[in-house]
Amino acid sequence: MDDPRSRHVAHVSNHANVSEGKAGRFAKGERMSGRTHAPSHSLPQVDMNPGPIAAGGHSRARSRAASLAQMRRSKRRARAIGIGAVVIIITIVVAFLVGTRVFLKTTDANFEDEASNAAEALAPSTDEPIIFLLEADLSFGDRAEESDHAYGFMLARLDTEGNKLSFLTIPGRLQVEVSSGEVVALEDARDYGGDAETIRVVSDLADLKVNHFVSTNAQGLSRLVDAVGGVEIEILTEIDDPQAGNIVIPPGVHTLKGEEALVYLRNTNSPRGFEQTAQDRVGFTFRLLARALDTQGFDFANIISEASNYVSTDMSTSYLMDLANAARPLSDLAVFESIVPFVDIKEDGRTVHQLNSKEWSAVLDAFVKGGDRGAINDSAIPPSEVSVEIRNGANIDGAGARLGTILRGFGYPVDAIGNTNDGTIYPETLVIYTDSIYAGAAQDIVSEISSGRVVNGGDYYSSNSDVIVIIGSDWSATD
Repeated sequence: MDDPRSRHVAHVSNHANVSEGKAGRFAKGERMSGRTHAPSHSLPQVDMNPGPIAAGGHSRARSRAASLAQMRRSKRRARAIGIGAVVIIITIVVAFLVGTRVFLKTTDANFEDEASNAAEALAPSTDEPIIFLLEADLSFGDRAEESDHAYGFMLARLDTEGNKLSFLTIPGRLQVEVSSGEVVALEDARDYGGDAETIRVVSDLADLKVNHFVSTNAQGLSRLVDAVGGVEIEILTEIDDPQAGNIVIPPGVHTLKGEEALVYLRNTNSPRGFEQTAQDRVGFTFRLLARALDTQGFDFANIISEASNYVSTDMSTSYLMDLANAARPLSDLAVFESIVPFVDIKEDGRTVHQLNSKEWSAVLDAFVKGGDRGAINDSAIPPSEVSVEIRNGANIDGAGARLGTILRGFGYPVDAIGNTNDGTIYPETLVIYTDSIYAGAAQDIVSEISSGRVVNGGDYYSSNSDVIVIIGSDWSATD
């Protein structure tokens, strides 16, 4: 079909060739001659001498004609350039939209696990808070059966309006009742009804509706860690656990890559056993998320695309990106962690765990309320009875003194302010209690300074104060 724009462009091109005196589609004859001599007929006849006056008139006329022709050529050229620019912009926009659609379609397909029936047990997430069930199979080789904690299960509760993120670690070998009435380990629940059965069991256990399910395995987690460039972790004591892997990790701050991360997450060879493992897994999960959310735009899209190869979830790519935008920056969220309380028993030659129902109600309330002190300790201790030691682990001058002023303003007696003496720059603020009676107070301090993570210090920390606050580089008040 004949395109009017094509005729117009051809006309502009042909006219330009004629005006510039170049050989083109038009001959130089009649039109060229008419345009050149037309001005001479309008000149007044001063005398019969055609000398300088006639010559000067022709020159000015030619100049005006040339200027008009140049203006017309410029306008037409500008119009052609404008049309071309619009076409290019439209092409780029269309290509971007098509590329985005292909990207979303591809990553959505990668995230989806066709063999999973998780959607059958998930509840719609129309409002916050949002509850996620995270599952990771950390087993490897012939050591899977030897490890009590090869499977990692975690409930995460995100409340961006309340600026809270809570984690509840669930032992993989916690005894639960499946739909058939049998009592099995949580890690075996899928054998009785797939992912949907695992979700139902956890929902019944916590009396909560699970909105989203995320699952990965050791290989996937390792590659995901490598995709974000590693995760920085402070190792307090040497990790040397044959059941975790063949890598030994010395104390200090390390940026753990894939295989090292797996050893760290599997490790149970510590004085505090699984309690320490659970705490390490929560801290690692938070830092992995923070590392991913530190990226923006195409970089974050690339991480999402990479993750889709190793993670299965019911969430779409666009939903994940919206969720990431709502949660940024993670440092603004107060983070709380807890573990489903249990007691160990032996069954068929392996250790399994029974729910400690006496402590479960308080722990569950703390998870739901985001670390409200009253939920953990009914005899809430007033700030005036909680002594605090502050250690500056961020290497920022005056940070300890400023935090001391803030905490005194909330009523906490500050016993001592100083620097950490281990030569480590702490990336994250730690609020540490060594006696469980002060767990609620530690969580209150996290809320009041809008930073940090509550840590059960156990045998790792000692102080004459009830709570130790180690300032990390994430504490915004030091900026």
